[in-house]
Amino acid sequence: MEQFWESLALVLAAVIPAYLGFLTAREKPKADVRGKDTVDTAQRQMQDLLKTLLDRVAKLEEAQEALEVKYNFSLAALRQVRQRYPALRIDVHESVEADL
Repeated sequence: MEQFWESLALVLAAVIPAYLGFLTAREKPKADVRGKDTVDTAQRQMQDLLKTLLDRVAKLEEAQEALEVKYNFSLAALRQVRQRYPALRIDVHESVEADL
């Protein structure tokens, strides 16, 4: 779970500046047509980058859902064991402890 949020933070850290760059690139001067191809190319590249990043976020969300489905039963079983035997010490990773 923690790794998912870290990955999402990295993706957002890349998306936000890219989106701001995309917005500023759209506001090109009307009189200057010399750099039109360059601005259009930059806009296309920015759109491709945004599409790629959004696809990666979607894949991360799908992977997160798959992991939740796969390990949900294990977490439920671990919760039951902890409730049934409170004196039993079970060491788990911090992220798993947070989910319990």
